Amino acid sequence: MEGMTTNTIRRIGASLLVTTAAVAALSTTSPANAMKPDVISPVLDHGAATTSDTRATEQAIADCMAAHGFEYVPNVKTVTVTPVIGEEHMAVVELEGGTDPNEAIINQLSVSERVAYNLAMWGPDTEVDADGFMVSGPGNSIGADACALA
Repeated sequence: MEGMTTNTIRRIGASLLVTTAAVAALSTTSPANAMKPDVISPVLDHGAATTSDTRATEQAIADCMAAHGFEYVPNVKTVTVTPVIGEEHMAVVELEGGTDPNEAIINQLSVSERVAYNLAMWGPDTEVDADGFMVSGPGNSIGADACALA
């Protein structure tokens, strides 16, 4: 199954660990709303698999990035959320789709352009390395005004 990744969602106390793409697909309005337990819980508790795609969210991100002067190609994924029967608040999230066309766009930017791109995408408090790429890890979070939450 080329191009497919599987991640597990688990509720830990009031927190949810969710992949960004799955968050986008679960929301009917925006990824920020999908972070709310009342949006995700009905999907996890229902028992049946739910399939959707990230088209609307990806287009909103593209529009936001264009407003910041950057090219962003909507990277549409098909998302299937399947609750794990017998496991409270646990599901398998499958993301299906090709490679991200935005990687090539980002790699062609100068360092200063790449920094500005990542700050627009992820928010002004995003940590970037010396080459302008976003630093991954628990210290980085998506800012409230980030295009990723468009």
